[in-house]
Amino acid sequence: MAINLEQQQQQLNKLKAELANLKKEQSRLENLSKGGLLKKPDLTSIAGQKITTDLANKVNEVNAKQKEYDALKKTFDEAKADTNVVSEVGSADEARKAALAGYLPDQIQQYRDDLAAQLKNKKDKKLAKDNAEKGEVQSQELLNELASAGQFVYQTLDAQGREDLAAQLNTIYGSNLPLSKFPSVALKEGYTQLLKDRFQRSIDEGRTISVDEFMKLATIEGTYKRAGGANVPTISVSDPTEAAGYVRSVFKSLLQRDPTVDEISKFSNILNKAEKKSPRKTVNGVTTGGLANPIEFLTVEIQKLPEFSTKKKEKDTLNTQSLQSVAKANGVTLSPQEIEEYNLDIRNGKDINVIKNQIRNLAGVGRPDNIKKLLAEGTDLGTIYAPYKRTMAALLELDPESIDINDSTLQTAIGDKELPIYEFRKLLKKDPRWQYTNNAREEVSSKVLRVLRDFGFQG
Repeated sequence: MAINLEQQQQQLNKLKAELANLKKEQSRLENLSKGGLLKKPDLTSIAGQKITTDLANKVNEVNAKQKEYDALKKTFDEAKADTNVVSEVGSADEARKAALAGYLPDQIQQYRDDLAAQLKNKKDKKLAKDNAEKGEVQSQELLNELASAGQFVYQTLDAQGREDLAAQLNTIYGSNLPLSKFPSVALKEGYTQLLKDRFQRSIDEGRTISVDEFMKLATIEGTYKRAGGANVPTISVSDPTEAAGYVRSVFKSLLQRDPTVDEISKFSNILNKAEKKSPRKTVNGVTTGGLANPIEFLTVEIQKLPEFSTKKKEKDTLNTQSLQSVAKANGVTLSPQEIEEYNLDIRNGKDINVIKNQIRNLAGVGRPDNIKKLLAEGTDLGTIYAPYKRTMAALLELDPESIDINDSTLQTAIGDKELPIYEFRKLLKKDPRWQYTNNAREEVSSKVLRVLRDFGFQG
């Protein structure tokens, strides 16, 4: 039974409250896993493993509840939008909305028909969009399968499995692959073709067909056998769905966005022209020619876009700012050459967090083991020394930002163990800078006044 808007709203409110409680518990477990600044829980112990297990389970609960909430919210918003447009037939509200839309009293039926057509068009567009999104997901699934086809043939299958696969492909396609226990390019190409045909069959039937089911269907039907058997050369060019999938993959990787329809068409055509210029041919199970890697080819082509150069500069700028921030927080100075080398490493696929850890490790040279341990865990020196830096700034009347992390007085705060704040305050008063502060003058005046009072010279 369909539920009304009021009931949907009640369900949304309930899900929202449940989601808030789950997120609150997730936050508590995250904080518990981090521990304090200088005291971290041992997450490899039994108690620590329970914390990480509880945290992982809670994250999964939050994600599931969020999906449930988002799905209902989408349905609710669509129903609410339709309700705001449609009125009860024959009601005063319907007559008022028809008049606001420019329909005369004797045109109410036309208003209803036009409104029904608008709603149908809206639903048709939504269905088309949903199908397109579903097709994108399926395209990505095919790309993932094709990318791992070589690994499946060369590593996953054992010797007998490769021989069995060759026999099944020969039966399905009427090919003449050698029944060998050893992997080959021809076997991989045959398996790749099988994946493409299974994908197309799934689209045609509007359901997901497994590889095993497709093999059984193709064997029974015998409709996938190539005319003339294995002696007929076959030229492989990416079909529109496959080419579009490659283009989307590269755009998301390089530009962090989806390509437009025109961009998909443009780069699919570029890929197909290159494939036709250097076609991949299979004769008697032997494959020659073809593009080595469509993804790599498209990466080179899409990098020619002005947008890529702009994105690269913007990303380099953000990465530079991020690295310099970490370096400053750890008292490390990076030269322009080092920054450029780090950016080049990042562009070549190196994780920026690995570089940040390298900077922290550099800052840890010559420091106590407890400081090195915190740096290795991703904590900056600036965070470790923050309480002492605030105390130092207040007592010496300095701008906290002006205190260098390598200040000799600040460094005395933490040796093999941390110095208590009150001990650090005593140490600061021995710093030559303290005698010129208002704090010092007030303390000296207070001591002089106390001495005068003790000797009866001051009331």
